Amino acid sequence: KIASHSSIPVLILREDGKVPFGPYPDPTRPLRAYRSLVALDGSQLAQLVLEPTAYLIAALAKPARGTLHMTHVIPLPSDENALDDENTKTPALQEKALYQAKKYLRNMCEDVRDGLSTDIKLSINWSVIVDTDVAQALIDAAEKGSIFEGTGIDGGCDLIALTTHGRG
Repeated sequence: KIASHSSIPVLILREDGKVPFGPYPDPTRPLRAYRSLVALDGSQLAQLVLEPTAYLIAALAKPARGTLHMTHVIPLPSDENALDDENTKTPALQEKALYQAKKYLRNMCEDVRDGLSTDIKLSINWSVIVDTDVAQALIDAAEKGSIFEGTGIDGGCDLIALTTHGRG
């Protein structure tokens, strides 16, 4: 309830999860600093999470370089909706959506890099995922990592950042 009603950023930790207190959250991979997956849907509301997440990841990873990974999930119609002409995406429409998402994320990466203080040590990259289940795609990307369209995520993320009041 707090996350969905708050007007300020809220950090939610898993009950049995690790508390972030050092730059290297995974003792089995001591040189991999904190990473955050930021879910973006193209709306300005979703973009509001970028700045606080960038500063949080940079602070948690300090003195190492944290990573801010922006991702956009392009939803495919589910099988039950595939017969409905209104919900069916043709390959041409899928290609257009993929092109627009890539362009959007490239621009967002540049905007974030340009907008952050020069003393912030942060790698910024992006990926586009095409899936029928947006929520599961984000969880899989954060937990497992992988290389998707874009620069990909190697080894998963420690945080998922998203706007809870989005419309997309």
